Amino acid sequence: MVGMVFCATWSAFGSFEKGLLFGLPDVIATVNLNSPYNFENNEHYRINVGPLAPTIDQLNSPDAQVYQERSCYGNETRAVSYYLADHPLRKWWELLPQRQELNEAVPYKVLSKSTTIIRKTNIEARKWLCAKLGEDLKNTITQRWLLGVMEGKSIDNYHALGKVRISHMAREHLLVTH
Repeated sequence: MVGMVFCATWSAFGSFEKGLLFGLPDVIATVNLNSPYNFENNEHYRINVGPLAPTIDQLNSPDAQVYQERSCYGNETRAVSYYLADHPLRKWWELLPQRQELNEAVPYKVLSKSTTIIRKTNIEARKWLCAKLGEDLKNTITQRWLLGVMEGKSIDNYHALGKVRISHMAREHLLVTH
């Protein structure tokens, strides 16, 4: 997530730093930025950022002519894109160990477990609420349905629900009708 936000921000600055003011063509990348990985191979970097900022490889070899040219140009124009190339957040994100494995391998198992727990909890909560209200499980629980069910109940039935959070509107409805 950090990488995606950083790359999107960097690309946005790069797209603003185009045109006659910077001595560059008005062409900007308009494709979606789907992943922060290999950002330097993405059209956003090549078109928006690349003319103003050195790549990681160029940062690692500051004696190279390409690095010298881009650094001189970026520094003289005071382009934000140039300063973001060497930003500590970028360095930190680039150095994260196994960031791609973390991003791809874990979520499915975690998501499937979480989904199972949520579904089970929702079913148990639904059964409990319908049992307390004496209603059929086939109904979809909505605010309108709940107001309709509670309309025929006394305030004691409302309190019997315990800590179930019913909307403010439902409480007002109960207090007015009973």
